[in-house]
Amino acid sequence: PLAEVSCRYRRPALYDEQLRLVTTLDSVSRVSVSFYYRLLGAEGELRAQGWTKHAFASPDGKLIKGGHEFLSPLIETMKRVLETPENA
Repeated sequence: PLAEVSCRYRRPALYDEQLRLVTTLDSVSRVSVSFYYRLLGAEGELRAQGWTKHAFASPDGKLIKGGHEFLSPLIETMKRVLETPENA
């Protein structure tokens, strides 16, 4: 579940404007994972930036510490994405 969120708006975006959301794995702890986000305009200008922190929890809401089965696939997927030519 989402534990914390922050967003700082830098410049407004227009209704029909194409935007690009860049997401980065920021940190991983025993009970959570954090992502950093940048929202860019068509020319690469920063429109907004922020972060989210997500806790690892069981379906009944109890925190799960370490070794969550979600982490390994996430890290491997992010590595593959970062290795693609368009992200180099």
